[in-house]
Amino acid sequence: PRGHVPSSERDIAACGRQAVHASSSGITPMAGFAVALPLLVRRRSQRLKSGLHWRSRHRLLVASKLEVYSAEEVEAAALAKPLAVLGRAAEVVFRVGRFFLNLKLDELQGNTDSQYVKLRSAELRELLLVLGPCYVKLGQALANRPDIVRDDYMEELEALQDKVPPFPTEEAMRILAAELGEDPRRVFPELTPQPVAAASLGQVYRGRLRNGAEVAVKVQRPGLKDILVLDMYIFRTLAQLLNDWAQTNLGCNATLVVDEFAKKLWEEADYAHEAKNAEMFRRNFEADESVKIPKVFMQYVRQKVLA
Repeated sequence: PRGHVPSSERDIAACGRQAVHASSSGITPMAGFAVALPLLVRRRSQRLKSGLHWRSRHRLLVASKLEVYSAEEVEAAALAKPLAVLGRAAEVVFRVGRFFLNLKLDELQGNTDSQYVKLRSAELRELLLVLGPCYVKLGQALANRPDIVRDDYMEELEALQDKVPPFPTEEAMRILAAELGEDPRRVFPELTPQPVAAASLGQVYRGRLRNGAEVAVKVQRPGLKDILVLDMYIFRTLAQLLNDWAQTNLGCNATLVVDEFAKKLWEEADYAHEAKNAEMFRRNFEADESVKIPKVFMQYVRQKVLA
């Protein structure tokens, strides 16, 4: 109806007013967001349970297995676990807030020499690693933007490209077994005991098939989709709160930026999609001897496994 404001927009507006009020009361913007988010989560969660968001509720059965990014389905999956959303938001606010508090203390105490800058840049890299895949990806993106990142922070952010700690091999073997439906050693008689490379979304082992072919086996990080759902919901909520400011000061729609970021993340998290793209690329360049593209063993490709 004319003049009707969608309930989701009313929620965002109410949450925004809470954040602004908190900030005007002397609380930092990050803390203001922490104060406002519970209101939004509670209201949306109540509507989801009451059936007003019937389409979102209908999708709850499949939301945790999202193969393609959908803002609506991510919201439904996140609000199905409101305590997890609030817990994750509290963790992010605490860790990020502590980092910025240290920066502010350095400024107040005049700690601006290279020793402190090096310390804080290393802390930023560790912070992004601790917060997980979404934040590592964000750091990697910033490492490609010397126009907005200081030189003294760039080196630490660039380390996120190829120096990400691996997860335990025991977890990787469990994921391989679940995805392949059998003991990984039956498929790959030889596998390195430790990964030869680790990245934000997964890690790689060197192995050999039963026919003797040497392969690289890529395994996705455990619980990746669950953390992506929580973080993307929080990112998108924050983007909606900052949309007016972003359009005025940066000339961009913050929500659309987050949606594009999330879409790319979901594509990277689908190894079956990556395998199809790799095979298409290989076919397109098979006549070019200057380009070497590894063969993909499609029979061993799953959403969380690539060989």
